Parts: sequence; structure tokens; C-alpha cells
Amino acid sequence: MPTSPSSTARSAASPSAAAKPQRNGPTAARISLLAVPLLAIALSRRRGPRVFTKAELAQYVDIKHGLKVAICGQVFDVTKGAEFYAKGAGYGFFAGRDASLAFATGNFKTNLTDNVSSLADAQLLDLQNWVNDTYHKKYVHEGVVAGYFYDAKGQPTEAHKDFDERVEKAREAAARQALDVEKYPDCASRRTQTERSVSCKKGRVPIRRRTETGTERCACVLERDEGLGAKYENCTVSEGGRTSCALG
Repeated sequence: MPTSPSSTARSAASPSAAAKPQRNGPTAARISLLAVPLLAIALSRRRGPRVFTKAELAQYVDIKHGLKVAICGQVFDVTKGAEFYAKGAGYGFFAGRDASLAFATGNFKTNLTDNVSSLADAQLLDLQNWVNDTYHKKYVHEGVVAGYFYDAKGQPTEAHKDFDERVEKAREAAARQALDVEKYPDCASRRTQTERSVSCKKGRVPIRRRTETGTERCACVLERDEGLGAKYENCTVSEGGRTSCALG
């Protein structure tokens, strides 16, 4: 790249720059040596994360070579967790692969795959939280694995972009749900060997309230509120005004 006119002019106009002797002594050598690791770090950042093939990742299944686990396409060194991930340990089948689907479903026989397209949005959010709150905090991140989440160059795939969008939707839904629970608190529940019941404090009654994910929860609403959910049957009010409903 040609030198800009302004920089050339500045150099020529500086007597000190022209008169300054070259230094090739020990100090300059030390500076050069210090620059080597800094240059290596800069180049590493430019290259981006290491990209493992599935075959490469599959080699890291014992303590001798190191234990690595991938989740959501991100590779972690889990050697310090050998009691969990070594061969024969409780989660040894996670070593050397990305089995994100099994992380979410708990099916460790047929779900040892990185394809998580079958999961609900809320499950994807749980999976992402597991990556952020556990693996990034506890283990060393070593790169990514080419597959469902990343391509051979380490770039996010279309599936990964869809995953991120669904996680964000689930996060927004979870925030709305938290506000709903704050406004309409969960019922208290009681279970014995012979009966189950739900109850709310004085001034509120239990209802069956639907969530955004299609599930149902017992919520305590004000007695005057209508249209927030189906009411329970077999309900009684105690002397203290607490409403309890027996469950079949």
C-alpha cells in the first residue's frame, strides 16, 4: 500500500526522526520477543475459533488425549470433569460429540445428535442457558464443531440462525410469563397419600390458567376477575377466607 502524502511529509519535516540512530541492542531484541506472542494472539483472533470436524472431536474421549464435549456446536475441554465425562462415567456418552438434543430431552440412547429442530422454543432457551451458565463458566471453550450449528469455516449455519431467533422468542415469552405470575401468583398445593388440593389466600380463588407455551398452571386471581381461566370444582372456603379446591 503506498504511503500517504501526509505521513511522508510529516516524516521528512521531522529532524529528530532523520537524526535518530537505529537501536539494535538488547532492549530492541526484548521488544521483538515480546511482540511474538502478541502477534500470535492477534492472528488467532483474526482466524476465529478452531473448527473441529466430527471425526476430530471423536478422538477426545479419554483422559490421555483430553475430554471434549460439544453443546450447541461449541466445544469445551471437560477433562477436569472426568468423573462425569470419562468412559464409563455417568455422562461419558457426551464425550467426543455434540449431543445437544439429548441434553434437552434426557434420552441418552436415540437422541445423541446435534439436530435440535424438534425441540420447543422453551427447551431451546433452557439449552442456551445451560451453555452460558454452566459450560462457559466451568470449562475452557476451545472452538466449534462443524455440523448442525456451524459450517466447515466456523460460520453459523441457517439452522443456527433459526435457533437464535427461537431462543429470543422464548426469552421474550418467559419475561411475559414472569409478569403474569407476578400479577396472578401460583396457587399453593398440598398432596397427601389420599388427596391433592390447591388453594389461594383470602380474596383470591384458584383457576386453571393457560401459558404461552400451551401448558396449564394453577393461578390465584381476584374473586371479581372473569375470563382469566377455568375455575376449579369442589372448592371450599375456610373460616379464615382461604379457598381450597380438591383435585381428582
